[in-house]
Amino acid sequence: MNNVNIEQLKERATFNQDVLDAYVERMKAAYEPYQSFVFSSPSEMFTGLHSLYTKGYTPCNELMSNLLPPMYYQVWCYKPEATQQAELYEVIQRARASYEKSVEEAKEQLFEALVEAEYQEEEAKAQSKAEREAQKRKDAIRSKIQKEMNT
Repeated sequence: MNNVNIEQLKERATFNQDVLDAYVERMKAAYEPYQSFVFSSPSEMFTGLHSLYTKGYTPCNELMSNLLPPMYYQVWCYKPEATQQAELYEVIQRARASYEKSVEEAKEQLFEALVEAEYQEEEAKAQSKAEREAQKRKDAIRSKIQKEMNT
């Protein structure tokens, strides 16, 4: 692993509140505060809507309610404020847990990358040392044979 990858892992393995905040904001932006309800008849729709309104659901004017073949009624309603807050809290908790997990995974990857880099460095040093020792032995043999030939 090269130094660029190790630096990237170091960055990912370091908790960064700004990164977490941006991730949480993206997750919150993806949250949908509304829900679709489908009814099979007008009377079921009116009864169902009355029940939903008493639970705190409100009409969602941003989305079109539809008549779905064969004669189903789809209505979009905003979830009650308490439900939205509870769900958003869960979204935020999941986002934080996901980010913290990614930081921990990056720490593990960084650890393994550092171990591998250190091992490769030691291997290169050992290889270099072995090559130098081999060259010394070869030079000693040359010297010995040259002396024998000169005498």
